[in-house]
Amino acid sequence: MAAEKLAENVDLLDLPDFQEADGAPPELRQQFGGLRRRVQLPARKLVTLTQMRPDRNPRISEITESINAQGMINDINVACVDRRTFEDYVNFTNALWGVQDESAHYDDFRLSNGMYLLVVAGHTRLAAALALSDQAAEHYALENDMARKDVNDAPKISATLYEKVTPEEILAIQLAENLHYAPSGERRAMAIIESYEYGKLQGRWSSIKEFAVCNEGLVSESMLRDALAFSGLPPEMRTFVFHGTVSYTSAVLLGRAVPHIGERFSEAVELGEATEADRAEYIRHTVMAKMTELHKKGLRGVALKTHMKTWTDSFRPANRMAARQQALDFALYSTEEQVQMAIAQARAEYVYQLDQLVRDEHEERVRLILEAHRAAGLDDEALALIQERAVAHASLVRSIGATANNIPVESVKQLW
Repeated sequence: MAAEKLAENVDLLDLPDFQEADGAPPELRQQFGGLRRRVQLPARKLVTLTQMRPDRNPRISEITESINAQGMINDINVACVDRRTFEDYVNFTNALWGVQDESAHYDDFRLSNGMYLLVVAGHTRLAAALALSDQAAEHYALENDMARKDVNDAPKISATLYEKVTPEEILAIQLAENLHYAPSGERRAMAIIESYEYGKLQGRWSSIKEFAVCNEGLVSESMLRDALAFSGLPPEMRTFVFHGTVSYTSAVLLGRAVPHIGERFSEAVELGEATEADRAEYIRHTVMAKMTELHKKGLRGVALKTHMKTWTDSFRPANRMAARQQALDFALYSTEEQVQMAIAQARAEYVYQLDQLVRDEHEERVRLILEAHRAAGLDDEALALIQERAVAHASLVRSIGATANNIPVESVKQLW
């Protein structure tokens, strides 16, 4: 049925006095006790910043079913912040993750008292609750012969509301939530990185070791180093991890290789014969090629670590002579020519690995995979070639009843 309309101003809601939130982690009570209370909040007035994190958790279907069957077991965490705090938080996360998002985009969410209700933890639970509300509204409209737009649904959601908090405290709440409820490694890594980098800006710590000491029992040095490796990946790569295409462990190992991959262009960049954009493009194609190969092979455990160590070592020259041999060769081609050749080779490897990945997939799966790689920046020309080959390959398999492994396919590398 249609939900009751809520007041936009949180001060006008019927807010109970502060009380302990069931199941709240101890560290939240110690740091923020007295500044929070359990409330019912207007779900459609809550701000979620999805520009850094994916807007869809792979577990959302499972979580939606759980909420539908049992209700919301754990409250979401929400910070009620003024515009300055909101802008400081948005600007920090924008700079950290390399995105461009203006706080003005969220003006529609601003309450009549000028405050914002910023979701700190529980983004997926909120998305699931809103999806269930939409389903209920659509069902109500259908049963009552109404247009969906005429159903005035304004769902409430249970939340632990934090008031008068700083960006640093918002990040601390987020980190504690992520550590307490043991989410996926990549989501935990995002929280760790944001807390670490903001603390550095505020002078709370200046090194990995100091951060680990200040957060003893919560975050270890190895956890932070893994998170830093993950955050060093191209944004396109992180998206594939969030969507479950590649494991967090694989992403960490790839992230550790990034500095060594980029080293190939160091001399050319220093001489001004290659740009940082050239180096970034080379890294992106190289990492995406390896990521696609790992997706195809499905390596895990020791096999994955051994494979990645061998691959990473190939970018690590053992001595000065090997370094010179690995560097761009100035004898045969100009540096600019070699830069473009290296990028083209990396791109060809990426296209080849993607071609191998989709060869045995059905048509709809091929479409979804290629759409994901288009969003990651692969050009339409390459995608069209892979799509054409996948269709031809599937047609050939159907026509002769053979298995894919018995059909020789000309290497895509030769076409580029």
